[in-house]
Amino acid sequence: MALNGQSNTFMLAYQALGMVYGGLSITPLYLFSSLPFQAVTEDDYLGLLSIIFWTFTLIGGVKYALIVLYADHNGEGGTFALYTLLCKHLNMSPSTRSQPQDNHSSIVSRLSLWAGKSPMMNRFLFGMTMLATCMVIGDGILTPAVSVLSAVEGLKIVSPTFSQGAEAMFADLGHFKRQSIQLGFLLVVYPSNVITYAGLAAYLINNPKHQGQAFFRSTPTFIFWPMFIVSTLAAIVASQGLILACFSLVKQCVNLDCFPQVQIIHTSEKHRGQVYSPQVNYTLMILCIMVVLGFHDGSCLGNAYGVAVILVMLATTVMFTMVMVVVWRINALIALLFFLLFASMELFNLIAMLTKVPKE
Repeated sequence: MALNGQSNTFMLAYQALGMVYGGLSITPLYLFSSLPFQAVTEDDYLGLLSIIFWTFTLIGGVKYALIVLYADHNGEGGTFALYTLLCKHLNMSPSTRSQPQDNHSSIVSRLSLWAGKSPMMNRFLFGMTMLATCMVIGDGILTPAVSVLSAVEGLKIVSPTFSQGAEAMFADLGHFKRQSIQLGFLLVVYPSNVITYAGLAAYLINNPKHQGQAFFRSTPTFIFWPMFIVSTLAAIVASQGLILACFSLVKQCVNLDCFPQVQIIHTSEKHRGQVYSPQVNYTLMILCIMVVLGFHDGSCLGNAYGVAVILVMLATTVMFTMVMVVVWRINALIALLFFLLFASMELFNLIAMLTKVPKE
């Protein structure tokens, strides 16, 4: 039984490489190419590599893989899972709460009772949850277009791609086991991407004029076309992560009567979180085509995608901080440090993305 459980976990981890981490896996294709550098020096590339490394490590590895994935609700992830956890605990009667053991827990209990009775707090949590849900569904529309255009149209999408796949990691929790998602990221995705970024930075230090298409310029000539074909196919697969997240979120919305009734098909007998909705799938397809025809420009799509991704990450940070205090009863100072660290990083990314939004 133990061997069967381990083999199943490793199989799910293998499946997650494409389904969950497809977006992260193709970021080396266009990340360096998208930078608006003029006179580039070795220090510029080393500084950029440092930013990528620490952002990828802290947001992808620490925040999501090692911390946020544990805030599931009956195996489901995403902002709706955080919302359900908070509502469940904020609405508990005082008699069912654990007795406070110190002044800190007593203060938290009183705040929790107030929040549970406050219409303003209820509206705030619900509004933030719906905003994040809409942004994830928007990502599900934009991701196929951004991923394919990044591989085919000059590879010049500008977005905070080194952390975009992290939110899909949490939102797709219902489709895969927590351990399988963690294994896939920590053993394969993280080291592979870090090594690739380091290699590209080293190549560009010696060949700064090749920044426009760094990945393919660094590819040996005899494998260029196979690499191009594989990267294009990988870009197509990369959209699957957030599309799966849309299915999970729509299912949760339907359960809470926040979305029209649509057909939800359970695709696995072993994992109840693996669902598919044909109506949602075809709606995403039609909207994706309309978006591509409407924007015409891959960089504009990338900017919109980046803003949506960071807004979801910010909402997750805010709501998860509340879960740490209200549900897990972690010391408020530790929760505050978590919030300040990750919210500041995500706010800086959001400000950087907003500067790229057209003024007219």
